[in-house]
Amino acid sequence: SLYRFEGNVVEHQRYGKQFQAESYQIELPSTKDGVIAYLSSDEFVGIGKKTAEKIVKKLGVDAIDVLNNDMDKLEELGLSEKQKDSIKKVLKENYGIDKIIIELNSLGFTSTMAGRIYNNYTNSTLEIIHEDPYRLSVDIDGISFTKADQIAQQFGFASDSPGRIRGAIFQSLYDLTYVTGNTYVELKPLVTETLKLLESNRDEAIDPQLVADQLIKLAEEDKIKSDDNKVYSRTFFNAEWNIAENLYRLLKSGNSDLPNNDALLDKLLIKAEDQLGIDYDSEQKRAIKDAIKSPVFLLTGGPGTGKTTIINGIVAVYALLNDIDLDIGKYDKDNPFPILLAAPTGRAAKRMAESTGLPASTIHRMLGINAHDDKLPEDIQELEGALLIVDETSMVDTLIMDLLLNSIPSHMQVIFVGDRNQLPSVQPGQVFSDLLVSDTLPKKELTKIYRQGEGSSIINLAHSIKNGELPADFTKAQSDRAFIPCEAGQLTSAVEQVVKAALNKGNSKDDIQVLAPMYRGNAGINRLNTILQELLNPAKPRQKEVTFNEQMFRIGDRVLHLVNDPENNVFNGDIGKIVGINIPKTKKDKKGEQIIADFDG
Repeated sequence: SLYRFEGNVVEHQRYGKQFQAESYQIELPSTKDGVIAYLSSDEFVGIGKKTAEKIVKKLGVDAIDVLNNDMDKLEELGLSEKQKDSIKKVLKENYGIDKIIIELNSLGFTSTMAGRIYNNYTNSTLEIIHEDPYRLSVDIDGISFTKADQIAQQFGFASDSPGRIRGAIFQSLYDLTYVTGNTYVELKPLVTETLKLLESNRDEAIDPQLVADQLIKLAEEDKIKSDDNKVYSRTFFNAEWNIAENLYRLLKSGNSDLPNNDALLDKLLIKAEDQLGIDYDSEQKRAIKDAIKSPVFLLTGGPGTGKTTIINGIVAVYALLNDIDLDIGKYDKDNPFPILLAAPTGRAAKRMAESTGLPASTIHRMLGINAHDDKLPEDIQELEGALLIVDETSMVDTLIMDLLLNSIPSHMQVIFVGDRNQLPSVQPGQVFSDLLVSDTLPKKELTKIYRQGEGSSIINLAHSIKNGELPADFTKAQSDRAFIPCEAGQLTSAVEQVVKAALNKGNSKDDIQVLAPMYRGNAGINRLNTILQELLNPAKPRQKEVTFNEQMFRIGDRVLHLVNDPENNVFNGDIGKIVGINIPKTKKDKKGEQIIADFDG
């Protein structure tokens, strides 16, 4: 087939002029001989030149367009069933999707986005978009209400049409939940934000009553949920409801053989202490015993309070109690290890594995969630095992917690571990904090600080800040911290001096980390990265480097991953290192420049 590509000629700093395609379409043959040659080609099995000539004589040079628009015309051509099936199959494969893609391209979508839209709606794509273009902003990640509104204007949708108001409600509900981190939005801010969105896009006043009317209709149609002036998307409302239902199921239908004999558990604790080389105090022993005795248990504590040490104790006592061999080599697919360890990020799962000596997985990988799917699956397979321990639970968002709990069988014990004062999940919801506040599930909060070096002030400082206190010695230099007051314009110079001093004292560049709260400005991440790169990883002769988005990358640079990629076990916030850079030897090399980054393997 011939294709027509549309796009722009761009100037690449390394390869010179390139063609950047934005859309494509199949180019139909436009002459009689061209159409005959096409229909008699190898693509159409059973159609020879004479048959092709007969089709063109009957339907004309536009034969392919005619058949695409009305396949019933095949019945007028005197063809065999095999020949008709061949034509239908090829035209459907070559032009069914392409016709949709071409129209989507004409509406301003790139072919990649058009493909995603088609995957969502398949053959109903054009019908759905013409009927309600605002569904695009609701159903397809990456398409905003503004984009859908531009399309709707082309189709003649009025500024106060019900579909437009609904689209704005859904967009505002989505925006406000992700800005606030809540799973719901108060009614008044939702109406205000919806009106603002409706009026800013077309500069026409909208009657607030129209928004109120559509909110009522959406609630009646069960497309949104309302509760005491709080408005939820159906997704988050159902997820929170399911979380509560599943926790109740686990709590009430859990294993009836759970131990309730403190004397036995005390004996097993002595054995566990001997195995681990740890002496647990009374608070830690209480936490381990309560966790072992509960179908669902919450363990929380701030930094340095020994949560990891207690996870090790729980695993050791549980294994002794249930006669489980902790030698992983003795287990396989047919005989899986009965203790599951999981965490929301690859880094947290790796730490868990290192501290226990047992396999730990990300929740995504454990549940078999594909990172490249636009939406989370509606259902997943039930987990196999007897005990599940989830670490860093404060980072688990509402939708993932819903899927996780739905996959846990009633006989499995579950222990959630985390810090109630850590930042909540990136996605809406603060599930772990809500569970602790609810006072419905057995729980233990650790308060005593164990992880603290001689003369260390860091953990005490962390707990002071958590309690809303600023210690009197905050600005006084300590053995392990210093406070340097400076203006924004002085900050880069101060950081440079501190880093140079650290290097001069023999610290490795991997021991140095700078945290900053913003990207732009003299004190921002972008400026600091440039200065730090010159200090920690300066340019060397014949060293490979590549520039992207005005940022120079070199082998040896540390990099921060900014999105979740569960399939590759890399998550937002994981730190890696550039270990390789591939630069094409010729302009014809299709791969282009590549960076190879190592994120803990």
